[in-house]
Amino acid sequence: MNQPLLEMQDVKISFTTSTGVVEAVRGVDLSIYPGQSVAIVGESGSGKSTTAMAILGLLPGTGRVTGGRILFEGQDITHFNDKQFEALRGNRIGLVPQDPMSNLNPVWRIGTQIDESLRANHVVKGSEHHHRVVELLEEAGLPDAERRAKQYPHEFSGGMRQRALIAMGLAARPKLLIADEPTSALDVTVQKTILDHLDTLTAELGNAVLFITHDLGLAAERAEHLIVMHRGRIVESGPSREILRDPQHPYTRRLVTAAPSLASSRIRAAHEAGLETAKHVAATADGEKPQETVISVKNLCKEFDIRGQRGEKKVLKAVDDVSFDLHRGTTLALVGESGSGKSTVANMVLNLLEPTSGTISYEGQDTSNLSRKQLFDLRRKMQVVF
Repeated sequence: MNQPLLEMQDVKISFTTSTGVVEAVRGVDLSIYPGQSVAIVGESGSGKSTTAMAILGLLPGTGRVTGGRILFEGQDITHFNDKQFEALRGNRIGLVPQDPMSNLNPVWRIGTQIDESLRANHVVKGSEHHHRVVELLEEAGLPDAERRAKQYPHEFSGGMRQRALIAMGLAARPKLLIADEPTSALDVTVQKTILDHLDTLTAELGNAVLFITHDLGLAAERAEHLIVMHRGRIVESGPSREILRDPQHPYTRRLVTAAPSLASSRIRAAHEAGLETAKHVAATADGEKPQETVISVKNLCKEFDIRGQRGEKKVLKAVDDVSFDLHRGTTLALVGESGSGKSTVANMVLNLLEPTSGTISYEGQDTSNLSRKQLFDLRRKMQVVF
């Protein structure tokens, strides 16, 4: 425990561009000990992900370490070649990448991709591969893992893809797990499951975890040690509680001040305004003029056929009898955990998916009966932010 598992000493990272050399990371110093959890916190572009990728030898494009040293288990890995980094990755240092959309192969089944991690790192015997794949998906919080392993990435929600990446990152039981925004696509219930599991690994196996996140709340809750980065530099570093209690740098103070989420503020305000809301609902019921309905969804259902399954397991009911109205001048939120059917409902409202049953009306007109020209006109009136 006296020797750090990972040590970065005055590390500088630069990128060569058409306008010259850009220094993205400037003199980073950090240490991670076996069993320790450390979080690097900072806004987008602060250099936190670049710092993490340097540890794995995965700097993109023209990125390279131009100064300092990176030591893993006492060995200088700063200028390892590709073959040396390949022996290190997965087996000794695992990665949960940030973007589940671009980090899974769209033409391979999820189980096959996790199995590839097991084979590459020679973790289990060939006969045990399938059992271990299912076990890893269950550990990552994916229900019905046996069936899900046979599906393709496009059949998963964003959060489910993120869990598959977590399963791959943990496949070889690495000594250090780098988790780059590991729960960005997950709802809070699954987020807790995943992070609890990482805590268990750290405690039982002596794994260390390096979180890369912009979420100070997550970092403070899950990491013993916080490192705050801003514009390529570490501006503050120390035990999580100390930094939260008494932040020294102006940027850290801004992060701490902004940490209570907008959602928390609104929930608190909603409780305080509960009585007024009840009065408003009663007034509407007593004959106040109702608002104009823009979108009306009635008894919406969507079923998908599951490839390679038979009987009851062949059909996945993604949306089951959903009804709601959206009134002009109002905001409506569909809330639920990953895989609950939120995005599927939205895609049906947008006419990007065809409902199995039920109706969707826009300003009183059933959208399933629209001609191509009418649908084109509708596209101007209904926009999506993916």
